[in-house]
Amino acid sequence: MTKHIYLVHGYQSSPHANWFDWLKTQLKFKNQQQLNVLHLPTPNHPNPGAWDHACHTTITANSDLILIGHSLGCMQILRFLQQHPDLKQVNVILVAGFSEHLTTLPELDAFTNYQLNFQQLKQQISHLTVFAAKNDAIVNFEYTAKLAHNLNGSFVLLPTGHHFMGSEGYVKLPVVYNELLKIL
Repeated sequence: MTKHIYLVHGYQSSPHANWFDWLKTQLKFKNQQQLNVLHLPTPNHPNPGAWDHACHTTITANSDLILIGHSLGCMQILRFLQQHPDLKQVNVILVAGFSEHLTTLPELDAFTNYQLNFQQLKQQISHLTVFAAKNDAIVNFEYTAKLAHNLNGSFVLLPTGHHFMGSEGYVKLPVVYNELLKIL
């Protein structure tokens, strides 16, 4: 059965950054599944309204939906789900995510000031796995752990991985692929 799989990139990123192309290739050739990586406008100066619009116009599935987020893309996925309460049984994978103010990145407060309704989100999400690295200097893993806890998701803390970016050597991310295989 074909799933509708979308990846939402983060701040200062793009659809071809980090491990996204690798994951897209893995899914296409090994599982005959299409990964749609969103192109979010002005990623160096993200605007919540513009990112909301991009998600609303790109993510079209009403069932068999899998959403993957990286960094700020995790918060964007949660915003999207909350704005679409009719979406149910959504499978979600979050990587280095957060949902609260980061003292290191105050420029993202326009996203994190958004009040999430965790009770609603828990009802919409059927499967949630959240990944973080103990040595992430951009988003402390404790923020990611708290996000997983607030959503009753599985939290996987890796000993290394930094922020899982290509500039840190992460052009492949097998843990995400393996998690997708469980869902598929």
